[in-house]
Amino acid sequence: MYKVIKSNCKGIIQMEKELLFITVIGQDRKGIVAKISNYLYENEINIEDISQKIIGTYFVMMMLVDISGSTKCHDDACGHQRINKGHR
Repeated sequence: MYKVIKSNCKGIIQMEKELLFITVIGQDRKGIVAKISNYLYENEINIEDISQKIIGTYFVMMMLVDISGSTKCHDDACGHQRINKGHR
């Protein structure tokens, strides 16, 4: 997790972000982006940047997200289990 603090020219802190990378790799199928984006929205997690690609039959996506606005648990196990439930 990375913390980003922005300040203006007077040195006043404007915003603090808690940034995480999410990496998704798996067989390509409909609804992957929608499922993950919906999970993030429901947990008040902001997508800062996103990159995705189809390589052969595989879907590859990287997201940079800001979890500072969320009060949910965000360790690897919490998010991983919920997003992947029933999709193996």
